[in-house]
Amino acid sequence: MTLQVFNKDKNDEANFLQLLKQNPTGFVLNYDSPGYEPFIKIHKATCPYMLSEKVGPYTGHGYTKVYADSIGEIEQWKKVNGIADGSRCKCKICSS
Repeated sequence: MTLQVFNKDKNDEANFLQLLKQNPTGFVLNYDSPGYEPFIKIHKATCPYMLSEKVGPYTGHGYTKVYADSIGEIEQWKKVNGIADGSRCKCKICSS
């Protein structure tokens, strides 16, 4: 699968959640402002922060999500689009 971007200005919950469920080995870049590192995170597609009903909504509302099959694809996308480094999510799922 190629990269899929969920723009911060468009609510696309159903497609985002379906993508993660169909691609559990992928990764999601989540960011608010391209240069503000504390809110730039990479999560595994199975991360509870990406799937919890209590946390949503996931798309729109100021945050952009970028799905990719590999972290390498996300890192390349970040470079091309001028996104700061950020960090990996530190939950138990993403850290394993």
